[in-house]
Amino acid sequence: MPVVPLPARIVVTWLAIFPLAALVQTLLHPLTADWPPLLATAATLTLVVPNALIWAVPLLTKLYLRAFARA
Repeated sequence: MPVVPLPARIVVTWLAIFPLAALVQTLLHPLTADWPPLLATAATLTLVVPNALIWAVPLLTKLYLRAFARA
């Protein structure tokens, strides 16, 4: 597999994590609204990080390579 440059990996990772975090935080808010902020953040990250690493980052990396791979 081709190596993705570090700046591109940073952008791909951000593009994977930010939307997932925003979505999960929005969905969990009714449940976690009264929780301390650190606990609510931990709950969000408990769902976001594994999902980002298992499917979102690899998917976006493949899309990046397909779009920017040198022939």
